[in-house]
Amino acid sequence: QDASPTFEELREFEQKVDAITEYKPVMLDKVSNIIVSVRDRESWRRNLEVAAVISKLPGYSG
Repeated sequence: QDASPTFEELREFEQKVDAITEYKPVMLDKVSNIIVSVRDRESWRRNLEVAAVISKLPGYSG
């Protein structure tokens, strides 16, 4: 049973990360910390949620 993220999930997360780092390059380190092991779907979904929260920061225009 493969618990790794699907291609669609990878693309979605990549796009969010791209938007975040484009918005504020200084946040790159923080984003890198968010991109942790994606061995299980649960942590992957949690990372997507964190990315969604970051995208709501003031000044974000994604």
